[in-house]
Amino acid sequence: MLNISIPNIFLTLIQTILDTYAHLHQNVFFCVGLPVKFHSNEHNSHFFILGNAMNTLFKVAIGIPALFFIFIGVRWAVDPSGAADMLGMSLLSGLGLSSQIGDVGALFLSMGVMMLLALVSRQPIWFYAPAMMLLMVASFRLIAWLVHGAAFAYQELAVEIIVSTLLIIAAARIKND
Repeated sequence: MLNISIPNIFLTLIQTILDTYAHLHQNVFFCVGLPVKFHSNEHNSHFFILGNAMNTLFKVAIGIPALFFIFIGVRWAVDPSGAADMLGMSLLSGLGLSSQIGDVGALFLSMGVMMLLALVSRQPIWFYAPAMMLLMVASFRLIAWLVHGAAFAYQELAVEIIVSTLLIIAAARIKND
């Protein structure tokens, strides 16, 4: 049986996009997972990220998880049982159910909306809040594992760290444009 989770599909899609881009352009090699072109002049050598194609890659790399987060957030409102299953959670009851639907649904929906607002408005401030939220979620996952005996959620951690890194890089790129 083939067991592919959503985070694996997301990571595979991003890697496929980056690989395809690399095959289309000569003199491209990878530095920290991002396509960069080596450039040198007589005074110094440095790496610089490629122009419009890289902007498109950033938009896709941020837009896909943004839409996915919005989907998860809305699913908490309309199908909490399916949303909980999707995240490997048991659906609670009573006040716990209210907190679970409200807190988790709002977290995902807010992150997705802020990421789309950042892409549309090109205001770097909108990238920072979801990046911070993802890094806090990753931190609390590590606390859950180290202190409370939770399973080590390596796939979820990878997605949270990768997406938050993309958001921080995108904010810096927009600020420098």
